[in-house]
Parts: sequence; C-alpha cells; structure tokens
Amino acid sequence: MNARTQAKRPPIISKAMVVVACFIHVALSIINFNFTALVNGIALHNSHVNTLMLAMIQPAIVAAILAPILCTLRHTDFIDEFRNILFIAVGLFMIYTLADMAGILG
Repeated sequence: MNARTQAKRPPIISKAMVVVACFIHVALSIINFNFTALVNGIALHNSHVNTLMLAMIQPAIVAAILAPILCTLRHTDFIDEFRNILFIAVGLFMIYTLADMAGILG
C-alpha cells in the first residue's frame, strides 16, 4: 500500500510552520553575517554579501535536490516532500548558525 491509497491525513509540517522557519532562518542568517563581520572587524563589502545570499538559499537548494528523489522513492507528492525537507534543512542550518555564533565550531 503506497501513500496515494491511504486515507489523507493533515501533514505534520504545515505551510505556516515552514514560512515561520524560513523567516527565522533569513533573520538568523542576517544576524550571523553582521555578527561575524563585527567580531572579525571586516567591513561589509559586496564580496561578503554573496556568502549571505548563499546562506539564505542553501536550504531551498538542498530541498530542491532531495525532494524529487524522495518523491519518487516514497510515491508521495512533490510539494509535501519539498516542504518537509525544507523544514528539516532550515532547522539544521539554524543549529549550525547558532553553534557558529557561539564559537563551538571554531
């Protein structure tokens, strides 16, 4: 029995949860960028803004790569898998960013 033949249940990770997580992720990326620039005494140049933009879209890139694979393997909808992976990727990136700001990563 695959996911299409089962009764539809509401998703565990809702759209609102993903939107809030992405908002927190963007805010935390900006804070981390400014915090790193302040600690290291680096002026905010355009070359460093590229790393900020990459940090903001990195979870979406991971979700866009993994969602079609999991969608095919599990026989589920693409948007549901994309939402779940995006939520997980944003959560892991937030943990990484907080650990980086705390100085745990070096």
